[in-house]
Amino acid sequence: RAPDYLICWDEFERQSAIEIHGFSPERIFVTGILRYDHHYVNSPLEVDRTTFLKQKNLDPALRTIFFSPRVYKTSTFYTDFIEAFLDWQEKDVFGEKLNLFVRVHPLDSTEPFEKFSGHQNIHVERGGKELQSDKTKGQKVELNELDHINTKMTVKYTDISVSITSAMSLEAMICDKPVVNIGFVPGYEEFPFFPHYRPLIDFSAVRLAMNMDEVREYIADYLRDPTLDAEGRKKVLKLVIEPTDGNSAKRNVECLGTILEKERV
Repeated sequence: RAPDYLICWDEFERQSAIEIHGFSPERIFVTGILRYDHHYVNSPLEVDRTTFLKQKNLDPALRTIFFSPRVYKTSTFYTDFIEAFLDWQEKDVFGEKLNLFVRVHPLDSTEPFEKFSGHQNIHVERGGKELQSDKTKGQKVELNELDHINTKMTVKYTDISVSITSAMSLEAMICDKPVVNIGFVPGYEEFPFFPHYRPLIDFSAVRLAMNMDEVREYIADYLRDPTLDAEGRKKVLKLVIEPTDGNSAKRNVECLGTILEKERV
């Protein structure tokens, strides 16, 4: 059942509502993404890069790869990448030592990653606080204020983001950090081309790796020049993220007032 008014996160959703679903433009409001407001509002709980990386037992003198995996049943890429990273480190393929920050999805277990906990310059953590877990309902997770601030500092203080496809790609772009996406996980090859994610590919805002060699190659490219694909990242932010002033919650409330005024006439 079609609603009378629609509140959209961004311009991309507004265009989709008009072109796909036939909504009248005057009945659509764009408010921004509430869950990203923390990126644009400073918190006294934030710390500097050196302090943050030391808290994660990572070396602040090294650049850091940020890996946000999902534990998919069709592939072991979530651990294969870490194994490959260790091999690249041992062979010095990048010409420098790197940190690896692994953020396990809040709905996944950290158990498959525990074997890496003893490795130097590798940090593994879950993305949020687990509130409930049982066999019938699965894990239910809610990110609190500290989790959001931790996420902000994670993307702000790491240098390159690696994921299959993830909202973390967008959060990395908010901090103008390069993104390598993965297109060769069996059963999930189409993820980068889903309509909601397609702009990142069309704008050349990310590098889409089709094998592990390309993952290594694209990381090396971004290490040499972090400004690569910066224009594409800007286009994505304009289409998918703006407004970016940290006032999305306020706009959501204000547009409700506007709707009430319209209906009162």
